[in-house]
Amino acid sequence: VSTAWLISSSSTISRHIARINAGSRNGVQVGMPVRAPEGLIGRGLIAGPNSADVLLITDSQNIVPVRRAKDNVPAISAGLDDGTVEIRALTAGRNPFRPGDIMVTTGPGGLYSPNIPVAIIVSIKEGAAIGVPLASPARVEAVVVERPYEANIPPPAGSGTEEETAIEDAE
Repeated sequence: VSTAWLISSSSTISRHIARINAGSRNGVQVGMPVRAPEGLIGRGLIAGPNSADVLLITDSQNIVPVRRAKDNVPAISAGLDDGTVEIRALTAGRNPFRPGDIMVTTGPGGLYSPNIPVAIIVSIKEGAAIGVPLASPARVEAVVVERPYEANIPPPAGSGTEEETAIEDAE
């Protein structure tokens, strides 16, 4: 949708957000994924005409479906409000993750495209894996705002797809 500069980031007591210099005039909308070359930054939280606020993946309100890159073990990533994320496996039992494991987005869910790097596991704490985001807002300058990923969802009727237009023209 748009490329932008990440112009500020903050971690207040209530929210972990960053601001980019692209807004609704550039096609940026609330909920759109925001990523850097290194990986996922977060999703659009507020979109003004010329800038937008991004809810960082380190915020406790940001939940991201992830999987371990090497063998596709599914998990959920949630921000811990301290610059890290907690990774919990979707399977019951012992935590399968180890330090050094790289977590990427899964794709299903309709928001994040598959295989966007999210975090690297750095420790195990109380049965959960703790990860550090691969794209740190403190080091990132340029970002890309993407359309939400929607795999295998057919377009709504009347959306003007080529097939529908051909059928309408034949009638």
